[in-house]
Amino acid sequence: MMSSHKNVLKLLGCCVEFYKPVLVCELAEKGPLKLEDMDGTPLPWSARLKIGKDIANAVAYLHTAFPRVIINRDVRPQNIFFDEDGTAKLSSFCLSISIPEGESSVYDDKVVYGVSVDPEYNGTGGELGLTWLSAIIGEFGFPFPGCGEELADQFMYVIDSNIWNGESEASAVQVETFFGLALRCIRFWPGQDVLTMIDVAKELKGIEELFKASSSEQDKEQIDQVNYSV
Repeated sequence: MMSSHKNVLKLLGCCVEFYKPVLVCELAEKGPLKLEDMDGTPLPWSARLKIGKDIANAVAYLHTAFPRVIINRDVRPQNIFFDEDGTAKLSSFCLSISIPEGESSVYDDKVVYGVSVDPEYNGTGGELGLTWLSAIIGEFGFPFPGCGEELADQFMYVIDSNIWNGESEASAVQVETFFGLALRCIRFWPGQDVLTMIDVAKELKGIEELFKASSSEQDKEQIDQVNYSV
């Protein structure tokens, strides 16, 4: 059902000639998500923002395009791939679970999964927020240097300095805004309003528009020329 979305790795079929059935997907020419290109050059901020927006769009579609909300439960860097054009594509929906009509959460093996993005639910939003923080900090699977306001206060110390290469001054505002959005997805602060994926996608669009309004034409061309190869 998700294969029609441009930011989802298209499922072609299933091979049963193994001990366990194996899903067959379209070829991801540029391989899985890395924070550097094939020459070892770190991805700039503009490229990381585009990846975040593309995957958020895929997750928002998963939450809204079907009769029931579907939670992915497996959004992580290892499940994000790139086609020959460098378009980010989300894969692996084997752990997805739908929420019953009229409910905001569902129990599975005594764990609650909900449409909110609170980490106690192990929901898609928390996973997405963690992936974004990893992309900003520059290390997948990194240990948090703190939590809540403490981590927010350490923003300038934990961020990957490589993302500033070739970027405009406006990027600093974008990165800090994106960083705050990732924390809100994980909901480090109790009592905050719960974000929906539609909210998240809209805010990412706003962050992207900030870049377009503040960057030169040369900066924009760099986005399109980024090489996502492994």
